[in-house]
Amino acid sequence: MTATTTMLTCWYCRKPFAEDRAQPACQACPVSTGCRYVHCPHCGYENPIEPAWLGKLKSWLKFDEAR
Repeated sequence: MTATTTMLTCWYCRKPFAEDRAQPACQACPVSTGCRYVHCPHCGYENPIEPAWLGKLKSWLKFDEAR
């Protein structure tokens, strides 16, 4: 796992997984290219990809809580 790997938590089963370990979008889906969802490798639930700005906000808030 590299330093740029984003960790996600499944909204359904609550298990963490690396974004690069997620199952690819459904091949039959007409929106499969450019889709903003990833499938959890544990349960298969379709999770939305977290926007970059939200991740930065979360890390900023966690840094602020550490004080």
